[in-house]
Amino acid sequence: MFEKIKKFFLIFSIVFLIAGITSFTAYNWATMSNVEKLAVPSVLIIAGLVAYLFLEKEIYKNLAIFFSSFMIGTLFAVYGQVYQTGADVWVLFRNWAIFLIIPMVATGYYSVMTLFSIVVAISTSFYLDLYLSGAIVPFLSSLTFGIILMVYPFLQKRFNFKFNNIFYNTMIGIFYICFMTSGFAAIIVDDYSFIALILYIAFVGGIYLVGCGQLKKITVKIFSITALGFFGVAFIMKMIKNIFFTNVTVYILLSLRSEER
Repeated sequence: MFEKIKKFFLIFSIVFLIAGITSFTAYNWATMSNVEKLAVPSVLIIAGLVAYLFLEKEIYKNLAIFFSSFMIGTLFAVYGQVYQTGADVWVLFRNWAIFLIIPMVATGYYSVMTLFSIVVAISTSFYLDLYLSGAIVPFLSSLTFGIILMVYPFLQKRFNFKFNNIFYNTMIGIFYICFMTSGFAAIIVDDYSFIALILYIAFVGGIYLVGCGQLKKITVKIFSITALGFFGVAFIMKMIKNIFFTNVTVYILLSLRSEER
């Protein structure tokens, strides 16, 4: 119990440290030179790597490499602001994700794998924003986590690496939260509601087969049932909305026709 509490506070200490560094850089941005702006994340990346190499406990090494991995994204953001590269935001996150592949494959830590998954989803969201709009964008982006949930077990068997249970459980939580909320909105209010309906059912079924059927994850079963409940409510509300809109339209047309007579 004590170890779990200790890990919890360690994780949040790293999160607060990152938030503090970001706030410090933003507050002093106007007074810092370009070299200083780039030096802050660069030095912190190196510091995290050094800590990873010399620390012995797994939890400390995990947090150290996560810190360095996060600072890589900060370095990209600072570089883009300093030199005004004009690159699309999705390109920044794409490049960040590419650089995260190295520590992710080298260490296999769940923190880096989770960060990589989130960065890929955000990059996908910004890319889709170039061509689409509305609730369908976050919904399609959330499917990134679903694809990871379905593909990860097969990759684990194919390349015979250790199955990271913490990472998979984290992905389950992130996916279903993002998936149900964005899917609910996409089905009800979006112009692509039919596509959202098909993808919603397909991903619920696919993840259920992999997560519950093969991995015997009871949480997947519970979330799948909940997701179907969300789907049912969204579908009913969509039908009511369509019926109401049709009735109002017909009423207006009939009223205008009777006035013409």
